[in-house]
Amino acid sequence: MKSSSNLIILKPLLLLAIENLKDQTLL
Repeated sequence: MKSSSNLIILKPLLLLAIENLKDQTLL
């Protein structure tokens, strides 16, 4: 299903976004 594939694609993107936010807060 498309929803499952979207989750697989969105999960790593969310993790990257969280890491970027952490880096920004540290800066």
